Amino acid sequence: MKKKNYSNEDGQSIGESVEGWKSCSVPPKTKMEGRYCVIEILDVEKHAEDLFHSFAKDTTDYDWTYLH
Repeated sequence: MKKKNYSNEDGQSIGESVEGWKSCSVPPKTKMEGRYCVIEILDVEKHAEDLFHSFAKDTTDYDWTYLH
């Protein structure tokens, strides 16, 4: 059986809705280190150059879909 392709207002595939989904609490404002990544508060001096190079080539704005 073929699954329905769910799209946002820009026509991007975003997957199915999750029934019964509830939001979670806001994460702490302290640095969280995992096995594969680190989550920390944005520091312009530290992160701007890497973020620019990561997103500069995207001319479609698709990279921003989940950052709204």
